[in-house]
Amino acid sequence: MKFFILLLAMALTSSCASIRSIGLGGPSSDPVVEAWSSLPLRPFDTTLVYDAEGNERQLVWPDGAPSGELVLGFPDPLRFEGAPPGFERMAGRSFLYDDALLAIARVGADDRPGASRVLAALAALQLPDGAWGFSVDGSDGFYDSGYVRSGVVAFVVYAFAKYAARYADESEPWVREAALSGGRWLLAQRDPWSGLIRAGKGWWGQNGSSFSALHIADYAATEHQIDAFFACAALASIDPAGPWSDAATELRERAVRYLWLPDAGRFALGLNSGAIDPASALDASGSWGALFLLACGQVDDAARALEWVERMHRIGGPDWRGYRPYLEGPEVWFVEGSAAIALASHRLAPGAPGALEDLARLDALARSHGFPLVYSTAWAPNFPLTPAAAPTLWYLLIRAELESAKAPFFWSECPAPLSTMGFKPSRSSD
Repeated sequence: MKFFILLLAMALTSSCASIRSIGLGGPSSDPVVEAWSSLPLRPFDTTLVYDAEGNERQLVWPDGAPSGELVLGFPDPLRFEGAPPGFERMAGRSFLYDDALLAIARVGADDRPGASRVLAALAALQLPDGAWGFSVDGSDGFYDSGYVRSGVVAFVVYAFAKYAARYADESEPWVREAALSGGRWLLAQRDPWSGLIRAGKGWWGQNGSSFSALHIADYAATEHQIDAFFACAALASIDPAGPWSDAATELRERAVRYLWLPDAGRFALGLNSGAIDPASALDASGSWGALFLLACGQVDDAARALEWVERMHRIGGPDWRGYRPYLEGPEVWFVEGSAAIALASHRLAPGAPGALEDLARLDALARSHGFPLVYSTAWAPNFPLTPAAAPTLWYLLIRAELESAKAPFFWSECPAPLSTMGFKPSRSSD
């Protein structure tokens, strides 16, 4: 789940501009064409960026790489009433998680030139230690490079690895180099006790008014473990002699050991200072968690996770339904996370009515509010009612799989079947 650091006061409150009712009729034209054409792409050829503390950094572009291109995260921030003051400043911001999704979707669509342009920009933005920052504004050169989160890094690594597995050859050595460097950074984030990937570094204070570059986010978020698992599994396909397959296997075992809640049949939110946070998040507990379990052959547990979010996160009325991001709210349809539910449901039972119905609801949402799909259905903290790249790209990935007879392309890698589910050894057993 992507939390946006807006760098401005965001006292978000409920707005009258929320989705009350959506019909289930199909869109009037090809939704895939509309979705692709709606993505707000911008050339990225910046050579000098600055961070939250005003430090400048010269970007180094890979030799032989094409011109860069990125996607804007919130291209039309004021389309719907109720935005907080200053939210229009998000119009020029590109989130690197979104850019990774764009590269992945383009590889899946066999658009090598398009994927290469995105990866060229991401390669230039890679930090000396192998990580990536959170977002960048190509119009003024601001790069939120001090705010690093493992989930973002893992998605970018996955994008490079998927491209390298399909296309990269000796003419593009920078692709493989960026992937492996990012992977090494991920492995360096493993907690020495739990073996889980720590969240990262950097922290924005209240309302984004202050920034601490020295802050270490040493908790382990479940979603980051899933992201990193698939990144390592993908790296194993381009570097079989490397540590990636073993790292993915160990990370999978550790995630199940410390984060799986057998009684509830779902994953917890994460682990902090050795204590489990049992909160329920749509992605960790349901959509992403189920995709992770399905990739590893744990069909029964994936079904339990999806049943959990169906019971506990589903919201809506007679004409529309979606899923809230957290069990405790806010009471909004989190579109990106809900879209991933459709993908997990399809993989659990291909052609099942539930997945097709969820996809139809996304089509109806696009018909009523347009593409790009909105991030949320009402203004709430961290869940803005605004057109967004991320849910649109998830929608494209899902449609591509549901409409294809090919094997899953995205998040289906697993080095080996998981031998045991649900075991919970004590801390002393390590």
